[in-house]
Amino acid sequence: MYPITRPLQLRDNSTVSYTDGRTPERRILQAMRSADDVRADSDELMSLVHDWPSYYHLGVGRSAILRPLELPADARVLEIGAGCGAITRYLGEQCAQVEALEGTPVRAEIADERCRGLDNVSIQAGDFAQLVAEPVYDLVVVVGVLEYAPIYFAPDAPPREACLAFLRHTVECLNPSGQLILAIENRLGAKYWAGFPEDHTGRLFEGIHGYPAPDTPITFSRAGLSDLLTESGLAKQRFYYCFPDYHFATTVLSDHGDEAELALNHWVDAPFQSLARMRQYLFDETLATASLCRAGLLREFANSFLVAASPGDFEPPEPDWTVKKYQMRRPEPLRAVTTLYPGPPPVVTKEPLHGGRVYRVGAGDLTIEQRLGQAPWRPGVPLTLEFNRAKLTDQFDTYVRDTLDCYHRRLLESFGLGRNDPDGFPLLKPGALDSLFSNVLVDGDDWHFIDEEWYADRPLPVDFVLYRCIRFCLYHHGWGEGRCRREIRRLYPEYGRRRHRTNRRLADDIQEATVGNMNPKLILSGLQGLSRHRLLWSVLSKAWARTPAWLRAVIRERV
Repeated sequence: MYPITRPLQLRDNSTVSYTDGRTPERRILQAMRSADDVRADSDELMSLVHDWPSYYHLGVGRSAILRPLELPADARVLEIGAGCGAITRYLGEQCAQVEALEGTPVRAEIADERCRGLDNVSIQAGDFAQLVAEPVYDLVVVVGVLEYAPIYFAPDAPPREACLAFLRHTVECLNPSGQLILAIENRLGAKYWAGFPEDHTGRLFEGIHGYPAPDTPITFSRAGLSDLLTESGLAKQRFYYCFPDYHFATTVLSDHGDEAELALNHWVDAPFQSLARMRQYLFDETLATASLCRAGLLREFANSFLVAASPGDFEPPEPDWTVKKYQMRRPEPLRAVTTLYPGPPPVVTKEPLHGGRVYRVGAGDLTIEQRLGQAPWRPGVPLTLEFNRAKLTDQFDTYVRDTLDCYHRRLLESFGLGRNDPDGFPLLKPGALDSLFSNVLVDGDDWHFIDEEWYADRPLPVDFVLYRCIRFCLYHHGWGEGRCRREIRRLYPEYGRRRHRTNRRLADDIQEATVGNMNPKLILSGLQGLSRHRLLWSVLSKAWARTPAWLRAVIRERV
């Protein structure tokens, strides 16, 4: 790492007026100053999240959008639009020199706090339009900024021309072998067709309609963005495709590999959640993404794009992987990335983002071990997708019951130990802990149990595995604790309330240890500012803690 020795050169001291609100930004600054750990993956900052603005700027996972690129450690980087420093901090931890420009002084101050301790990072407040360009940077990083060029960079120009002028100014900052790293929403993203309000205007179908209202940010389709980049002098391009979007990307696709043949829709989590505002649900997004994938259109309708683009003859590196999926909503030692390499033959690897290959956590009286490694890619359809399909028919309950019976038999065949626990319930191998419906692929008569990441320290009774599977895969379909208990009792008449309560507590403990729980403040903070009323918030927090797990699942998905 090399310290920054001089500031960026600006023609004047003008700034821009973009803001998330004075109160939210003041709270974010206070949180940043109070935190001891301000790293990109800070669990401490995540614990200070209380609403959407603070989640966006403090939440773990913002860096996932850049992780697939494997940024060079010796790079000199210019970041345009540093915001509150989430991306800036990650760049500073990965690259030799980072010079960041943020248009709003208070946000630049927050970003400076976020990057404290990094002598190789410099942050200035200023207008990018006033930057004196020098072609010295290996990377120019523009995340969530290009779309605002018609508002802040060239407000008097037509929107597309404003974006073109912005990009040409970034090209002037690149050295001959430099790259622009750009992240932006897709105006034709699947989430916008499905009832997700446009991220910038909050109106339905704004980008799909071509942004009919004046004076708004604009985004582009894949073809439109590619043409714009080419016209600006960035003819060498490498596109990546992000779900649910670039803000907190969990799944990133490359152009490498056939999306239909490899069933890439199985890597996309749907429905797409909105923490910033309420949204509508117009169709089943899991089934829709499957249809797009079979037609070879999943990439075209990705919710966001990540692009590496270069001027001249330099070609951005071609990835050897097809998809990467990041598990960021976990305690830091358990975060991992799963990667599909298309082969032949296709293989799937799961690697830790921090620490070693094996990590153990306590869950009640159980110890859970995380094991990462490599496995062959398997064909088939996830059971969860088939449940979504059956939900649209009048045979859902019958289908689920028949599938549960088959699943029970397959569990005993694949994981059974041939002996029972003291209460007479069959015992399964420790690896059965991860055999949820979402980790079962059905390929004709073959069932494949995949993604066996978690192992218990002892054999597991079959009723607990059944309970955990029903709870985390069927509760959002409206199945509650009572229905779950009845279905297990149908298979094991001796299954009673005491046993059910024990299973529920253990499932809660495992969930908290390996994943954590969504802060209910993120769900309710947008409802008339309820989080500001301490007494009412105390009541709501207690009510949330007592809300049945199945109802919490519905609220998380739908609200």
